[in-house]
Amino acid sequence: MCIARNVTENKKYEKLLENSTNRYKLATSAGKVGVWDFDQVKGTLFIDPVIFQFLGYNHEEIKVNIRDLKHIIHPNDWERVHETITRVQDGKIYRFQENVRMYRKNGKTAWFCIQGKPLHDEDENITRIIGTFMDITRLVLTEQKLVESEAKFRDAFTHSPLGMAMVATDGRFLSINQRFCDLLGYGEQELLQSSFQDITHRDDMTENDSARQELLDGKIDVYTTEKRYVKKDGTTLWARLSTTLHRDTDGAGLYFISIIRDITDRKRAEGIVEELERMKAEFLQRVAHDLKNPLAVLYGYTSFLQDLQRKGIKKDIKPFLGQMEANCNKLKNMIDKILKSSNMEYIALKPSYEIHDLGMIINECIENMSSYAASREHEIIVDLGSNLQGKIDKASITDAINNLLSNAIKYTPVGGHVHVRAFKEKHYITIKIQDNGIGITQGERELLFKKFSKMERENVELDNEIGGSGLGLFIVKKIVDLHGGSVYVESEGRNKGSTFTILLPEDPRNIK
Repeated sequence: MCIARNVTENKKYEKLLENSTNRYKLATSAGKVGVWDFDQVKGTLFIDPVIFQFLGYNHEEIKVNIRDLKHIIHPNDWERVHETITRVQDGKIYRFQENVRMYRKNGKTAWFCIQGKPLHDEDENITRIIGTFMDITRLVLTEQKLVESEAKFRDAFTHSPLGMAMVATDGRFLSINQRFCDLLGYGEQELLQSSFQDITHRDDMTENDSARQELLDGKIDVYTTEKRYVKKDGTTLWARLSTTLHRDTDGAGLYFISIIRDITDRKRAEGIVEELERMKAEFLQRVAHDLKNPLAVLYGYTSFLQDLQRKGIKKDIKPFLGQMEANCNKLKNMIDKILKSSNMEYIALKPSYEIHDLGMIINECIENMSSYAASREHEIIVDLGSNLQGKIDKASITDAINNLLSNAIKYTPVGGHVHVRAFKEKHYITIKIQDNGIGITQGERELLFKKFSKMERENVELDNEIGGSGLGLFIVKKIVDLHGGSVYVESEGRNKGSTFTILLPEDPRNIK
C-alpha cells in the first residue's frame, strides 16, 4: 500500500514562518525590544533571549523564575516591580509600565521600560502575563543630561552677576533674574507684566527692532550692542547687551536669551574724557591766541626799535620798553599758571604748612594789586578780623588770594569797589572777596572751577579786554583743596556782582 502526501503547501508555510521570525528578530534587535511571558498556572517565565544579549548574558546564565528577576533588577526598583506584578495578579490593575534599572553582566546598569498586561481564560482567571522589555538607556541618559543642563542654566541664570532675561519673540519678558531687576530698579512682577520695548530708550528702539528681526530670520546668531535702558526712576542705564535666539527642533524661534552688563560708569567716564578733550582743544586755541597778542606787540616794538637804530634816529624808548615789559609779564603769568596747573594735576604736591597771619598776607596781596585797582579807579574796602593765624602754605594761599583779587578788579567796570573781609569762626578762617562787577550766571557757575573752562560771557560790556587761560580758578580750587578747605561763589546774576568765599581750617592736618 502506498501513501503520498502533498508537502508543498507545508513547505510554503514553513518558509513564511521563517521569514516572519527573521523580521521579528531584526525588529526587536534594532529597537532593543524583547518580549516576556509569565505562565501564571505553571509559574514559568519566558524572557526573549535578545534581552540577555543586551545585558551581556548568555541565556543559560539567567534563571527564568519571576522571583529570580531581582538578581538583575536594581534593588531600589525591584520592590516596586514586584508590587506592581502582584497587583496585576490580584486583578487590581489591568496594564502597567515601569522604568527600572537592570544590571549588565559587567556590573553597570541599563535602563529598561517594562510593560505588561494579563491574559484571562473563559472564567476570567489570569492564565498569563505578557509584555515587553525595551532598552531606554540612551533616552534616560539624554533626559538626565538635559535636566542637569537646565539646572546648571537655571542656577547660572539666577545667580549671575550680570542681568539676564528670557524674552518672548514679541518682546514680552518671560523670566528675569534678580540682577536684571536691581539694575533697572523694577520688581520681578513689574517686569513680567511689561516688554523690553517699555524700558528701552526711544533713541535705541529702531536698532533693537532691526536686530531682533535679523535673529528671527536667521541672518545672525548673536546680537551685541551698547544701548540705553530707562530705569524705574527715569534715569538712564547704559548696558552692553548680548542676545541669542533659542529655537525648537524645527528651527522656529521660541524665545530670546539676553545678557546685560552695566557700563554706565564707563560711558560717563568716556563722556568726561570727550569733554576734557574738547575743553583742551579750546584751551590750546585760546592760549595760542592769547600768546600771539603779546608776542605780536613784542615783535612790533622790537622791529621798531631796530629800525630806529639802523636809521640812527634818537628817540626816548622808555615808553616802548614799558609796553614790552608789560607784555612780557602777560606771557610770564600765563606760562606760570599753565605750569602750576600741570604740577597740581600730575605731581604729588606737598605744601609746607607753617603758622602764618592771614591778615598780613591779605594786606600784602591788596598792596600788590593797588596799582591795578587804581588804574581802574576801584575802591578796595578792607575788613579784617583779629587772630587770623593758621597753618597754611603761604606761597600757594598768596597765589589764590591774588587770583581772586585780580579777577574782582578785572571783571568790575571802572569806578567800582571790591570788599575784602576775613574772620575766624570756631576752627575755620573765612576769606570773602566781593565786587559789584558783571556777576555770574547759573550756567557760568557750573564751569567756574573746571580746568580749561574759559567762559564766553554774554551781555557783558567792559572797557578792558578779557583774556586769560581759563586756569586761574581751577588753580585756586586745587590750592584750597590741598588745605582741606572749600571755595565757592555767590551771585544773583548778570551785572549784580559776585562774592567768592574761601573757607580754610586752622590746621589742615586735623581734617579727616
